[in-house]
Amino acid sequence: MNYDPSISYKDDRIVSIGTMSVVCEHCLALKLKDESKGMCCLQGKVKLEEVLLPPEPLHSLLTGDHQKSKQFMRNIRRYNNAFQMTSFKSKQVVERGFMPTFKIQGQVYHLAGSLLPLHKCCTAN
Repeated sequence: MNYDPSISYKDDRIVSIGTMSVVCEHCLALKLKDESKGMCCLQGKVKLEEVLLPPEPLHSLLTGDHQKSKQFMRNIRRYNNAFQMTSFKSKQVVERGFMPTFKIQGQVYHLAGSLLPLHKCCTAN
């Protein structure tokens, strides 16, 4: 299927899966009408910490309070794609002889780190 922005997919009975109008009684997640009860928080068994507001200037860019918000939101997918695999760690599988593909084994770890700059500690001697 190729996405066509001129088509209103929400009105297509084959494509539309409805709105997320069901609220989980445990975690308050929005869910689809036919979604399983335990999909979000295992019926209250999983508890996540509250999501904190992003640091500045990211918060202002996301909320429209920054002069470059429109440009940022227009390109946010490109920014995400640029950083998605910039730094990761895994156990590399190396085989004897010619290795035609990059193989990893086990879990892939993203090493994004903080989006905030490191604090420089300057002391005059």
